[in-house]
Amino acid sequence: MIPKTENLLRKTAGEESIGLSTRKTIDRNAYFYHVITQSWTKETIFYRDVATYRENLLGKLCPEYGLTILFSVVMPNHTHDVFLTPEWEKLPDMLRNLNRNVSRYIRKHYPEKAKHGKRIFDHCPAYVPVKDIGQLFYLGKYIFDNPRYLEKEGRRVPGSCFWMFEKAHFTAGYNEKAYPSLFGLTPQEIFSVYSSMTKEEVRLYSEERFCNWTDEDNRAVFTRGK
Repeated sequence: MIPKTENLLRKTAGEESIGLSTRKTIDRNAYFYHVITQSWTKETIFYRDVATYRENLLGKLCPEYGLTILFSVVMPNHTHDVFLTPEWEKLPDMLRNLNRNVSRYIRKHYPEKAKHGKRIFDHCPAYVPVKDIGQLFYLGKYIFDNPRYLEKEGRRVPGSCFWMFEKAHFTAGYNEKAYPSLFGLTPQEIFSVYSSMTKEEVRLYSEERFCNWTDEDNRAVFTRGK
């Protein structure tokens, strides 16, 4: 059964206006977005304590804005997050709040990162709309694999959501029921697929698993107003 997107959305804490994005080049008609946030000049800013602060704050803010986190990883100089959002405007407003507070934390604890008024983050996150179920499932694998080079070098990954998939224990901001509703798989089953298959194997697995999804199905779940 194709899930109704509205059933996956968390209830919004309030109905107040939160402002509009001024960027006109972003496709605002999706329910799901892959957001990439980069540090200024790709400098390392996400030490373990910064990543933990960001993860905790993200988990607090998302329910307040009615957002659900599906996947998230924190790398030394950038982050990948996939969100389910009830309204486009809530996503950039939450991220402005998040990045503003993370910037303050970094300026306080790592003042050398902000010498001479240097920025902490690149000007604006990249918002990539996700428009079909296969793309979303493969995207999870891409994000799962993102820290692999750090692990191979014996370096610690600043932050990742995938321990929650393995343990079937989710923190605030996530909705454990969203994964079986979307993919027909439990979080632990998703972890097993991502950890045991290559990207190409996951791509082929995804094509086979979701072969019955039609264009109409994908539009109904992923595109607002369709």
